[in-house]
Amino acid sequence: RVVAVRTFSKAHGLAGLRVGYGVGPIPLIDELRSHEVPFAVGSLAELAVPLTLDLSDELSERVRRMRIERRCLADRLRAAGANALPSQANFLFLPGAEGVALGEVLIACGISVTPYRPHGLRITIGDRYDTERVIRTLETVAASA
Repeated sequence: RVVAVRTFSKAHGLAGLRVGYGVGPIPLIDELRSHEVPFAVGSLAELAVPLTLDLSDELSERVRRMRIERRCLADRLRAAGANALPSQANFLFLPGAEGVALGEVLIACGISVTPYRPHGLRITIGDRYDTERVIRTLETVAASA
């Protein structure tokens, strides 16, 4: 009674479309389908998904760049004393009150992050500009404290 769920998300360049798929035993999939919302997947998503399946080189490159940025941001946050947990995802999680406090600082400076009060902070991995912006902001705040 297990279903593996995957998404055509940021790596596929389709994060805003909220489309994915599930793989599992046919009886369980049939049961899940009986509860799905009608027309849950829009026509744009239906057109986009098959196109992304033909773009494996672009997908590999996008994932490669994200891994580089994730490593860079994690290393720089850790060098600054932050507790960025190890990650294989397209985000870093900074646990506890320290992460929440860091999130409040970043949000106050206009950087979009996802706080999970009181559990910590999620920082989605962007491009090099985004990484530098987060680090510069934290350095500026630390220097003025």
